[in-house]
Amino acid sequence: MKNTSLKELALGSGSQIVGTVFQTGVNILLQVVLVRTCSLAEVGTFNLALTFSAFLGLILTFGLDRSMVYYIPFFSARQDRGSETGAIRSALAISVGGWAVALPLFLAGIPSLARGVFHKPELIPVLQVLTLGLPCFVLTRLGAAILLGYKKMWPAVWVEQMLVPAIRLAAFATAIRVSGGDLALGGKAYNLGFVLGAIVVIVIIAHGIKWPVNIVGKRIYRDIWGFSGPMLGASLLNNMNNFTEIFMLGWLATSEEVGLFSISYRVASVLLVFFIAITTVLAPYIAELFGRNRLDSFGSLYQVVTYCQLLITLPFWIIVFVEAPTVLAIFAPAYRQGTAVLRVMAMAQLSYLITGPAGQFLIMTRHNRLNLLDIFLTILLSLSLDWYFIPRFGALGAACAAAIALSFFNLLRLIQVFTHFRIHPFGRSFFKVLKPATVTFFTLIGISPMLPQMSELSRMMLVLPVVLSVYSFFFLSLLKKSDLVDEIRQIQNSLEERVA
Repeated sequence: MKNTSLKELALGSGSQIVGTVFQTGVNILLQVVLVRTCSLAEVGTFNLALTFSAFLGLILTFGLDRSMVYYIPFFSARQDRGSETGAIRSALAISVGGWAVALPLFLAGIPSLARGVFHKPELIPVLQVLTLGLPCFVLTRLGAAILLGYKKMWPAVWVEQMLVPAIRLAAFATAIRVSGGDLALGGKAYNLGFVLGAIVVIVIIAHGIKWPVNIVGKRIYRDIWGFSGPMLGASLLNNMNNFTEIFMLGWLATSEEVGLFSISYRVASVLLVFFIAITTVLAPYIAELFGRNRLDSFGSLYQVVTYCQLLITLPFWIIVFVEAPTVLAIFAPAYRQGTAVLRVMAMAQLSYLITGPAGQFLIMTRHNRLNLLDIFLTILLSLSLDWYFIPRFGALGAACAAAIALSFFNLLRLIQVFTHFRIHPFGRSFFKVLKPATVTFFTLIGISPMLPQMSELSRMMLVLPVVLSVYSFFFLSLLKKSDLVDEIRQIQNSLEERVA
């Protein structure tokens, strides 16, 4: 890695931020269309089908997307082009063969699942339609991972996070409005984005990556399964960890409770936009440093990334937490009843922001089984909490279970990263970046009751610049009175010297 690595990381993060923000915005708009066209029960049904089909899609990826992000830069750093191209060809062969066998089994099991597990027969047609689009979902995801492995950030972002979501939204909104709320037809339109995305990503890979003609890719199925096997388990468990509450609500509660929780969950997920973006870009750089045995650079990289994502995300976290009723009312007034759910889910996301990208350091240094153990323990805790809380408190109980489980999960990863690499994100500058956020938080609590009556959207348009102004003012004041910039710059210079 050259001494421009931090600049490359920043540029890559910029593209990921743009793509993630766009994708998140489109997904929120899709939920707005759904909420304003369908009943609360239908919103719950579609989100349950969407969540379960996404889980099935992750099964069909077999963990190969993460393998590409690891193997391509790893073999590239060692100039082993045979293994590099062999990994790609092997991954594509495994993927196509896998979903050709698994897809019919999934389709055959959907009626029993909908009636016997979720007790919701209305789920059957929607889930069947969404499941049929999974092969194209897998090809799009795998192709984007290959592009990321070659650090072709913008093509990957453009296809997976911009083109596909935009087509999905346009097609879904048209179908659902024309049909008057036919969820099955909406699902067919939703799949259109994956079909076009798969075609485009295949064309980009075929023409955008130059592979030497004289090199025959080595078939490294055993190595790929050695990495992607645990990654598949980790991905399944990780997404089971993310979706546990929706699945358990689908089993133990009504479709209305699923709808209420799913909207709050998706809004709270917006807070991780920058975290997800920079973590995605960070993966190949950690793999390359690991391939070059430059583990001494991990600590500085960890701290810089954590500081940056905290500084950018905290003001938006404050808005979502304090103005939760207003945020939910933008969808529909009935969703104000989910205020407590949204606030608890916002607290859950805060655990990711504080601990930073600890999981990526474990995954990209081949501590996959350790990562698998973390997720497994978290799911056991989450299921136990869901079993107790959901029958008593419904959607709020699911949110409390998620907050406790995710906090445990991130704390466990933080301890493991420190144990293996002796690194942590809590430098002298960490607590300094929390000061402007604390002042802004209590300022908004103080002025919120004094704001005039207005529409929810108008109120948010007023609150946003106020919060950003207060946060920026106190942050700039902090910079003048402390050596925060010098500390971050010292960390950056130290990192660049080590990887130069």
